[in-house]
Amino acid sequence: IAVNSATAGLQLALRALDLKSGDEVITTPLTFVSTINVILHAGAKPVFADIDRNTWNIDPKEIEKKITKKTRVILPVHLHGRPAEMDPIMSLARKYKSHVVEDAAHAIEAIYHGKKIGSIGDITVFSFYVTKNLATGEGGMVTTDNEKWADRIKVLRLHGLSLDAWKRYSVAHFKLYEAVEPGFKY
Repeated sequence: IAVNSATAGLQLALRALDLKSGDEVITTPLTFVSTINVILHAGAKPVFADIDRNTWNIDPKEIEKKITKKTRVILPVHLHGRPAEMDPIMSLARKYKSHVVEDAAHAIEAIYHGKKIGSIGDITVFSFYVTKNLATGEGGMVTTDNEKWADRIKVLRLHGLSLDAWKRYSVAHFKLYEAVEPGFKY
C-alpha cells in the first residue's frame, strides 16, 4: 500500500490495529523520533526494551521482560538494514497475543533467515526518503497479508473515503463514495 512516508505508514498501521488509550507498544529506544511519535499519536504508551549490544537491534529477551497485559504491539526497528531477531519476536507476539509492526525504513530488500523483511511481521512499513537505500525523495509502503487491515489502511490514507479515485471514476459512470471515518491525506 503506497503512502507518502514511512511515518504515515506506521501511523496507519497502528490505527488499523485499533489501539486504545493505555495500550502499550514495545519498541527500541535506538530509533528515529517518528517511531515514538506514531505510538503517542495513536494514544498508546511507548515501552522501551533495550538493544542487543552486538546488533544494535531490539533484544527479544528484553522485550519479554517488558510485556504486560496492556501490550498490544511489538514494534522492532531493523536498524541500518540489519534485521531484528524476528523468529523470537514473532514467537513472543503469538505467546502474548500481540501484533508485530516492523519499522523497516532502512531495510528494503533485507533478508532474515531466507525470508524477505516485509513478509514476516503482521504489518511492515518501508521508507523511500532521500536518506534510504531505495530513495524517491519521499514516500513509503505498507505491507501486510491481512486484507481487513489493508482495506482500512487504504481508507485511512485517503481522507477516510470508501472509494479512491480509481474506484470512483470509470468510462461508464461515476460511483458515489462516503467518508466512513476521519482519515488523512497520506
